[in-house]
Amino acid sequence: MRNVIIPILLGLGPLGCGPLVGPLGEEEGATTGTTTHGVNTAPIDAATGGSAGDPSGGPAMTSGSLVGSTSSDSGDDPFETSGGASLDLPSPAVEADCDVWPEGEGPTPLWCKTLVPEDADGARAERVAVGPGGEIYVSGHAQDGWVETEWKHGLVVRYAPDGTRLWTQVLEHGPVGFDDAWGIAVLDGGDVVVGGNGATDAFAEHGWLARLTSSGDPVWDLDQPMMAYPRRIAATADGGFVVVGGEPYDGIVEPPARITRHAADGSLTWLYGPDAMDTYSENTGRAVGLDAAGNVYVAATLSSRTRMLAKLSPAGGVLWEHPMPPDDPTQWNVASDLVVTPEGEVLVSGYVHDQAWLARFTTDGMEAWSQFIDAPDGGHAGLEALALLPGGDVVAGGWQTSADFQDGWLWLRRLGPDGALVWDVAVPDLSVLGTTLEDLAVTPEGDVVMVGSSSGVFYPYVWVARVQP
Repeated sequence: MRNVIIPILLGLGPLGCGPLVGPLGEEEGATTGTTTHGVNTAPIDAATGGSAGDPSGGPAMTSGSLVGSTSSDSGDDPFETSGGASLDLPSPAVEADCDVWPEGEGPTPLWCKTLVPEDADGARAERVAVGPGGEIYVSGHAQDGWVETEWKHGLVVRYAPDGTRLWTQVLEHGPVGFDDAWGIAVLDGGDVVVGGNGATDAFAEHGWLARLTSSGDPVWDLDQPMMAYPRRIAATADGGFVVVGGEPYDGIVEPPARITRHAADGSLTWLYGPDAMDTYSENTGRAVGLDAAGNVYVAATLSSRTRMLAKLSPAGGVLWEHPMPPDDPTQWNVASDLVVTPEGEVLVSGYVHDQAWLARFTTDGMEAWSQFIDAPDGGHAGLEALALLPGGDVVAGGWQTSADFQDGWLWLRRLGPDGALVWDVAVPDLSVLGTTLEDLAVTPEGDVVMVGSSSGVFYPYVWVARVQP
């Protein structure tokens, strides 16, 4: 049943008139740093500040200089700030508690936090990753100015399991601030790899990858010219990672989707790119996951009209591909996320035109079941993220809107392994303010961490919440 309680969401005051300002400044123990990506030929070693050598195996990649500043309570400043665009409006962080799901409606809320980072006017969240100790990492961007395209800077924030913010790292790529951080994953050993995109103008996009320690210190960063939008990242058992996204758009020819595997030092191991199905627009890898044997599962959207699921061997060989074109080729048909079960089956989410879509596939790519879910009263619905619970249930998160897009709801549903509905809850989100749910992750205890953003009245906010499903 739809919730009729409008929560205090994302730090908004009554009638959305402004932020519900929490304690100014950082929480105790939080640190902040800035990383500026440059054009040198070798990554900078985080411990010494010297060259770590030129990674091999990636002829299509160039490396960047990782230079930044890290502040801490001890006053240590192991990196010098050098070059790059800078945020020019010094201010403390604005943080507050918030409500997402009231008690008794589906999941049990544990905590919710909003954030506008220090020295920024606003921020958005894109992805979340949870480490083996329950540590939470959120990627996105910080922005300087009312319009997002004025200045954007990649953002990584670490939270403790109880929601305490521990540190914030701002990633600046090149002389023009037009950056987003997208995919993020916790590697074996506890370091974090994050992927993002930067641009000097609308037709000069390029991707980048950066590795940070669990303390937020930079290890290396690499330009990735063949990947404009590293949308999601999955860690591999050998300490490396797999990235999904798409090639840069040159303003003329729509590029193919791209899936790349990398070693622990960021060097390229292999590349896979499924061909477009027609001449429509976007081709991009949307989601990635691995099974216990190291096989790679990829969900992609081809030509903005065809969902595709593929299984690749650990070496990048294609084991099978399962394209899913729409009945109506003029309608949007998007795959958004996937999770891989311990048995090697795959659940994939997305939306087809105005219906949400969720399906389960066997290890050989055959469809076990699928669901098309309508929003009430002729509205629109989509699923953006999935989280696989320890017992085999899945939590799917997304959005619903009214037919005229004037009203909207954040939306979660829990399903059993056979697709049977356990609960479904949609919460009013003051949609004129643009509240979104972007990603989900599962903690070692089986709780679900959710991230999203709200446009607010003037500037956007990051929100992070933990619930018991």
